[in-house]
Amino acid sequence: MTLRMMFLASPKPAAQRALQQLTDQYGQSDLIGADCVVPIGGDGIALHTVLNGPPKPVFAMRHEGSVGFLANAVQVDDLPKRIQAATSIQLSLPCEQIVRISPDRSEQRSGSMRLS
Repeated sequence: MTLRMMFLASPKPAAQRALQQLTDQYGQSDLIGADCVVPIGGDGIALHTVLNGPPKPVFAMRHEGSVGFLANAVQVDDLPKRIQAATSIQLSLPCEQIVRISPDRSEQRSGSMRLS
């Protein structure tokens, strides 16, 4: 099965060059047909895509010159393999439930989780 990717890029020239190389090699899927979204830029576009983007897996890539640490380096070759490897990893993170104390000092538990 071919992995269908939707690429997004920041307006920086290096990100636009990477976008062109990636779409030339892998094509450009529309949002509905995409299996994952690949934002190219720095931490800003990576976070924006995760927080505001579609409910699809995100594989963020940083362009040359970006000092961000949330994204993977841009490498055109073997991108589907890299994405497959990243999605096959299971992370186990300790979580705790957030407890809020209301003004009357009664405890209120929320469904929110905080990573510790």
